[in-house]
Amino acid sequence: MVVATGSIFASDTLKPTTAFTDAGLPGASTEDTSLANDRYLAAGGAALFLLGFIGAIVTGVRSAARRRKAAVPAH
Repeated sequence: MVVATGSIFASDTLKPTTAFTDAGLPGASTEDTSLANDRYLAAGGAALFLLGFIGAIVTGVRSAARRRKAAVPAH
């Protein structure tokens, strides 16, 4: 089912069709808003990934610094 044109970052939602209700089927046609929500979810997921990656780097650097400090013999 095609509900929009473009990509997840720049999409244009298509106008919902009334062909089914015109033919007598029950229910109103609704506009799909999932692409706009997907854009926010993708940005949020990328931000969480970036924060986790930066956190892993900081943890690794701090751990390596503690090991270097502990390995230095005291005179």
